[in-house]
This record gives sequence, C-alpha cells and structure tokens, in this order.
Amino acid sequence: MPPRAGPVTKTKVRVSIRPAVSSDKGPILQISKHIWSGHDYIPKVWDDWIKDKNGRIMIATVQGRPVGVAHMFFQTRPVAWLEGVRVHPDYRGLGIAGKLNRKLVEYAASKGATVARLSTDLDNRASRRHLSRTGFKLLQLYPRYTSKKPLRRQPGVSKVRRYNDTLWKRVKSSDVYRNYQGLYAEGWTWYPLTPRGLRDLVKKGSVLQTKQTPSSSQALSIMIPGVEGYMIGYLSGKPDQLETFARYLRYLLSKTKTKRRVRILVPTSASVERILRKSGYTKTGTTLVYEKQI
Repeated sequence: MPPRAGPVTKTKVRVSIRPAVSSDKGPILQISKHIWSGHDYIPKVWDDWIKDKNGRIMIATVQGRPVGVAHMFFQTRPVAWLEGVRVHPDYRGLGIAGKLNRKLVEYAASKGATVARLSTDLDNRASRRHLSRTGFKLLQLYPRYTSKKPLRRQPGVSKVRRYNDTLWKRVKSSDVYRNYQGLYAEGWTWYPLTPRGLRDLVKKGSVLQTKQTPSSSQALSIMIPGVEGYMIGYLSGKPDQLETFARYLRYLLSKTKTKRRVRILVPTSASVERILRKSGYTKTGTTLVYEKQI
C-alpha cells in the first residue's frame, strides 16, 4: 500500500515518475479499489498493458511506493491516446495526474507522435481545468444516450459485408464524419476512423447499414459489443435511418441475457438527440475529447 502520513502537503511529498514494472500490479490494483466503488477497469487490462510494446505505463511514486498510474498507446504512429489516470485518494491535489500525463506525452513525442488525445467527463471539472492549463484543447463534446428497454420487433438492419474504396469515400465526405472529428468510440476510447480502421471494422462485423440504405447513401453505424451492453460509437444517416439504428440496439437487448444496456454517442446535435429520445433513450452524460499538438 502507498505510505500514509495523514494529510499530505506539497512541501512534504516528493513525487517521482517512472515506467511501470510487473511488480507494480499489486499496489496499483489496491489503488484501483478506490475508483468507481471498486468497479474500475484497470484490473482487467493491466496484464495486456504491461505486455504491450505499442504503449507505455507510467507510475507515480512517493518514497519508492506507487501512488498513481497512467497509460498511453499509439493509435496510429502520429496519434497517442492517454488513459487510465489513477491517483491514490491520500495523494490527490498534488498535481500527480499532470506529472503522469506530461511524462506520457514526452515519451510519445520521443517515439514520433505529433498529437496526444484523451477523454474525460463533462462533470469532471478538476480534469477539465488541468487539461486547459496544460495545453489540451477541447476537440468535441459527445453526449451519451443509454437505454435499458428491450425491443421485441427486429428493425431492418444488416452488417456491411464488404469494404471498398467507395464506402470510405462516402464516409469521409459526410458532414457527420467532420462532426465526429474523424473519430469513432469504443467505450471511453476514441479512435481515428481511417480506411484501414474501417476495413478492419467491416471484417469484424461492426459496421451496420439499414436495409433501406441505397448504395449512394452515407448512412451507417459502428457498433461495438461491451461487457455490459452494445454501443454505437459512430452514427450517420437520415432521421428515419438513425431511428432504425437506435431501435436495433434495443432489439439486441431482447436477444441476450448478459447485456444490460445499450448506448449511443453522438456529437452535440439537437436534432439527433431528439431522435434518440424518441427512440427510447435517455441522456446519461457527456464525454469530452481533448487534443494537444506535441
């Protein structure tokens, strides 16, 4: 466990930052127990993170003992994604999160990254203040809409079976692509939507179209399965097509006993959000994506 000495002050604590080693797992998982009432995802991903040569974990220590952690990985060689910042409750307010992120940004830049991105919640005011002070700019706001209401009748949705250049050109030329800032979501992570990425998503069966979608239409969605439910992290189409996609997610709830909810993330749009509410969804938060040129 991290050292405890009652209330800590900046003058009493010297924080060091270093790359993670395997033996950090135990102390970091102890810190993780304080996050989200013990439902943090770090225990599920630590082993993958520590082995991943495409990323880096940084550890904050006090008197040699871990008190904080953060992770980054390369989405493409120019783009680094920062995530998983955790600080032990006894050591918050000391700038540790900022120190961790700075080290990750320095490491990413040394490996050729020119852009660093991350996400936070609209309600996380402390994180937003820190990001504005450290040169991160708000890229986009993405309201989160959630439903726990199964739908028995199957809407007309099918998987896109084949990738081709025409599909990519339709996506890239759309206003929706620009509103999404060229990104799509998988959980709290926002990935660049590239030709290669779209091709891989088609192969996985994650790209959906409505059965009424003409070949020239820009209507499609990217659906990602998660532990607790399905989510759409990219939604494009006319109003009736958007409603069809939204209702299809609810239909999937009726076909499983292990998924408890479905979620859709969209760029801020009064008209699209109205369609989602009409389709049985409730706004449950807003994700903010930030970017920094490095």
